[in-house]
Amino acid sequence: MWKARGTAALEAQLDHSIAMAQYLTTRIKEREGFQMVIESPQYTQVPFWYVPPSLRPCRDSQEWRERLGRVAPVIKGRMVAAGSMMMTYHPLLDHPNFLRMTLSNPQACPEDMDFVLDEVERLGKDIEA
Repeated sequence: MWKARGTAALEAQLDHSIAMAQYLTTRIKEREGFQMVIESPQYTQVPFWYVPPSLRPCRDSQEWRERLGRVAPVIKGRMVAAGSMMMTYHPLLDHPNFLRMTLSNPQACPEDMDFVLDEVERLGKDIEA
C-alpha cells in the first residue's frame, strides 16, 4: 500500500483517521450514556462503554460492572443481525467488556461517527443486562 499510494497519501490517511478518532472521543464525552474506557485514547482506536438507561442509576459496584460487561456483546450481536456496522468488543484487565471502534476508512466523516453513536444507542437502549 505504501508503494502504491506514497508516503504523503498514507500520512494524510492516518492524520484523517486520527482526527475522526478525536472527533468520536469528543462526542462520546459529551453524550449521556457513553463513557470512555480511557480518558484520552491514542491513534485510531476508541474504547468506550454504552451504559443503557437501566444501568445508569447504580454505578461502581461489582454487580454493576458485571452487568455492564454483558452490554457490549448484546450490542455486537444486534449489529451483526441488523447488518448496520461492525465493531469489536473486549474486556481488558479489570475493565468489563467495552466496545472498540478502530478507524481506518479514509472516507469516514463526522456524520459517520455520529451514526456510530446513534446506532449503538438504538441497539442498546432497551438492554436490561
